[in-house]
Amino acid sequence: MLSHVTLLRFEDRLPIRKVVGSLKRQHNIKVTHTTVLDITRRVSNKLRVKYEQITYELKRAPFVHIDQTDIKVGGVTYQLWVFVTQSCTLFIIRKAGYIDVMKTVLGKRYKGIIIGDGLETYRQYTDLIQRCWTHLLRESADIAEKHKSAKVLHENLKKLFEKVTNVTNEDPPDKRQKLYSKCIAEMTQLIDYANSCKELRKFAVKLSHGLKHWFTRIRYPFIDATNNIAERALREFVVLRKIIGTLRNTKGTEIVEIIMTMIATWKQRGLDTFSMMRTSI
Repeated sequence: MLSHVTLLRFEDRLPIRKVVGSLKRQHNIKVTHTTVLDITRRVSNKLRVKYEQITYELKRAPFVHIDQTDIKVGGVTYQLWVFVTQSCTLFIIRKAGYIDVMKTVLGKRYKGIIIGDGLETYRQYTDLIQRCWTHLLRESADIAEKHKSAKVLHENLKKLFEKVTNVTNEDPPDKRQKLYSKCIAEMTQLIDYANSCKELRKFAVKLSHGLKHWFTRIRYPFIDATNNIAERALREFVVLRKIIGTLRNTKGTEIVEIIMTMIATWKQRGLDTFSMMRTSI
């Protein structure tokens, strides 16, 4: 019963009134809104140890995808973060400063690689960063539709992206290092070109700002050149946010982040969420 109600709420994304209606219609079980909330609280308490285990795994991962967006808690703007590794997904909701969140989740000295957007916090935290090419190419495509001068730039960026993604672990380190240096040189030329066009100068700043981080995958081929995996994970939570609306307090945030973390991680590992929920509680 606890597992079923929790999954109706957080996996099937039903508002509380529909959870109550579904239980009455399908099982002739009468519960109140307060009971549904209490069930999710009890389940989150049972899952807390497993949630903490995932935070420990994150600190040891060789790389992590990160993304964030705003979420309302008691009418105040908080940040919803997602951290995704090869085997787990972690959600965390905090009002603390960005760098504090990074240190809390990954530790003060994370040795892995961060894959994400151009958030300045990443640069403050580590120099091992792979900037997302999906964001870059999407923006360059939009600019190319507005300005003819950007079409050449966009096409050359797509060629650079192909070079980044075609690298494999089988390529010798010296060959990859030469390609890395060559790509840096080519990107520098594109930055110079963008700076020569008034309408592209703002975009040139973005290219230049991330120069060291566009080609990290060439040196570490086991990572992705995009942050699509984190964006997809965050999108699931965003859909839920639209349904449940603002969270009332920090107790509510703990319930949501723990349960959503476990559901996302079980799915990522190809496990049945209902079976895992029953076993865990």
